[in-house]
Amino acid sequence: MDLFFDIIVYFLFVYAFMPTILARIFHIGAFFQGSQNENKVFITFDDGPDKLYTPRILDILKETQTKACFFVLGEKARAHPEILQRIQAEGHEIESHGYAHQFPWFLGPLGTKRDLMKTSSIIAEITGKPPRFYRPPWGVLNLFSWFFLKGQQVVLWSFMSWDWTKRATASLIADRVLSRLKNGSVLIFHDSDKTPGSAPKSPELVIKILPVIIQEIKKRGLQPAALSELIPEKRKKLSYALFEKWDQTVLRLMGVKDLSDKGRPTVFRVALRKFKEKQLPLPDGTILKKGDLVVELHLNNTFFKQFGERNELSMLGLLAKHKVQEDLSAIAGWIAANPRHDEIKAITGLTIIHRGSRLVGFHTFDLPPLKSFLIRLYESMVLVMLHPSGYRRITRYWKKLTPKLLVMSKIELFRRYLI
Repeated sequence: MDLFFDIIVYFLFVYAFMPTILARIFHIGAFFQGSQNENKVFITFDDGPDKLYTPRILDILKETQTKACFFVLGEKARAHPEILQRIQAEGHEIESHGYAHQFPWFLGPLGTKRDLMKTSSIIAEITGKPPRFYRPPWGVLNLFSWFFLKGQQVVLWSFMSWDWTKRATASLIADRVLSRLKNGSVLIFHDSDKTPGSAPKSPELVIKILPVIIQEIKKRGLQPAALSELIPEKRKKLSYALFEKWDQTVLRLMGVKDLSDKGRPTVFRVALRKFKEKQLPLPDGTILKKGDLVVELHLNNTFFKQFGERNELSMLGLLAKHKVQEDLSAIAGWIAANPRHDEIKAITGLTIIHRGSRLVGFHTFDLPPLKSFLIRLYESMVLVMLHPSGYRRITRYWKKLTPKLLVMSKIELFRRYLI
């Protein structure tokens, strides 16, 4: 049960919390602020198009000769293509806010792909060009949000106007915005009241106060600008960099460390753990019990990522076998030098890459169905990030990817690999 809970927490942290933390707190891979050396601000609207509110906002923008960016929902764009056409004709930007404002943490990999690609397709069909920018609903991401963005840049906001809340008033919105307004600010408003949590008729407040805010922006010598002026046209894809960032952070929090051998990286990462599975008898007479000290093995994802960028996916399994044989001696040496080596009973690992593991000394054990599914889902996510063709291969061979618990006793490890 403890191991199952650990897996759930680890999965949620990696899949949901970490990508959001990287974007929202550390602003890695997400734009939220322009240069303070240029007199520009960026006005954006979320959740539309709305047939009641968006045209009235467009009227204000036209009268004040102000450019803005509309982050639209795919289902609303499909329902009101004429509004998107007007937005485009009047020189504003049209970007993606997802299809139906679903919470990204509750979307799986396939759901995330459908949400992003369906919205992009609808926008491209109506406007003639796909979106360049994406604002996630509630500013929340999952791991696959990055992978399926297909070159789109994540854009958040410099501060929240809170225009959609029940307690909002026109004066409160104006005070919040104008008190924090500065060069490079990315402002966020909403042109719909149909999304969850939005107060009824809240865009009426935006319509009421928007001319005042625009007037004050220009009075301060600032110029409302297009997001394309904030973000360069071409940027390096961030999915791998983000993957490395959360991978390293999560494993560090879990106490997992890279293992090197004479200065060279190995395929393993290691951590001392108490065994949490049921009692296992091993062929050499070792009986592994719950609470025994074991070395928990993790594959070095950074190593495999670099290899995956250069080689066919099918080579990963061959590399794993070769590197495991080469690096198990490093594991044996690390255990022998560990102050707690007398307490360590075995090495263990959970993986979908277990072909040929018996040939190098491991014994494989089945896992409970739910635990097996979670591990398969997580390691499949990792494999997608490791290799450009990973997603295609994973979807093709999904049912054949059965995770196993690998176990080798310390006695067997030392007999085979301790030099």
